[in-house]
Amino acid sequence: MNIASIDIGTNTILLLVADVNLKTKTITPIHEEIRMPRIGVELNTSGRIPENKITELENILLDYKEIITRFDCHECFVIGTHTMRRASNNFDIQKRIYNRSSLLIDIISPEDEAECAFYGVKAAMPLSNTFAIIDIGGGSTEIIIGHGNNILNKVSIPIGVVTLKDSFIQNYPISEEDDKRLKKKINYEMSNINLSHYAPSSLVGISGTPTSLSAIKNNLSTFDAKMIDKTVMSRNEIERILAALKHSTLDEIKKTYGEIISKREDILYIGGVILLEVMDYLNMINVKVSTYGIRHGVIYIKMITKK
Repeated sequence: MNIASIDIGTNTILLLVADVNLKTKTITPIHEEIRMPRIGVELNTSGRIPENKITELENILLDYKEIITRFDCHECFVIGTHTMRRASNNFDIQKRIYNRSSLLIDIISPEDEAECAFYGVKAAMPLSNTFAIIDIGGGSTEIIIGHGNNILNKVSIPIGVVTLKDSFIQNYPISEEDDKRLKKKINYEMSNINLSHYAPSSLVGISGTPTSLSAIKNNLSTFDAKMIDKTVMSRNEIERILAALKHSTLDEIKKTYGEIISKREDILYIGGVILLEVMDYLNMINVKVSTYGIRHGVIYIKMITKK
């Protein structure tokens, strides 16, 4: 049967339509959409999602509703994460979206968000030894430590590519002063967590930062999940890409990488710096990339683990 999920993040709104087989406990993606309205762009200054972004969110969800109907989905799970949690007008947005589309946004906790990320990755790849998952979002970054089918620990760090960009990066190329301020902030937030004693043997990266970096590394001109999923990037490969991004204008970045970096040209460097900081913290020289994530995990939790 077809099941849909929608992940409303700070930067992106993602739709997944998947075939769920309850007997084999598998999730097979059959259609995906991504839109990047950046609904959290003013969150740090106003504490609210502005009217123009609410309208954009509304229109995207109405488009997604048509797709969900076309695929004859039995259920649709809609989740809101960091920005929806923090926005002071979140309840009004929930009511407005429900009245227009009948889609009910479930605003989940950081702990539930991490759990969704965990099960999304587990639905796609076997991981037995102690491992870590990093989910770099627009407003926060989640790190999950797992072993086999169990979550050992999970933390949500209040740094994301959109909020950091608004606070620390003024222009491209990035000045040394802005770069130092950015890295100091990330390092400070990382110093407040306590996960290194788990000594994971592998790190899995989900979300737009690792998938975009992998696409660049593999010289892809368009996004192809099958070509990106389960690829591995070394620390040195990531550093080389970030050096090019840091010293380029936004127009040069768009011209060099084209569609593969569309609407991420001003935030990919920031996500890459977060990724490298986490790799250093966990003493990792490589990261494995997964195109699965929260939207897959919520389906797995709702349809498989709770059945």
